[in-house]
Amino acid sequence: MLVVPRRHIRDLYSLPEELAGSILGTAARVARAAKRAFAADCIALRQHNDEVGGQEVFHLHLHVIPRFVGDEDRFEAPPKLIRFDEQEAVAIRLRAALTAA
Repeated sequence: MLVVPRRHIRDLYSLPEELAGSILGTAARVARAAKRAFAADCIALRQHNDEVGGQEVFHLHLHVIPRFVGDEDRFEAPPKLIRFDEQEAVAIRLRAALTAA
């Protein structure tokens, strides 16, 4: 999942302090819901800055990634694309967990 501010912010260096708390708070809410919805062992957050640091989209966003014991190869691999119906199933589970929170 991604947490993306509506206001354009290029990267972490440009993040106004008054928005930092709400962005991280949203990421925490999504992380708790994702941990429940997918029975994840933990949740990782990723945020990249600068091209050298892996930033490909130059709009601040946080990746909220469910992690599982033994998933090191999957976690470091390029993302696997899933079909639209699979995406919808994931979204339904996450929405239900967010609503129940």
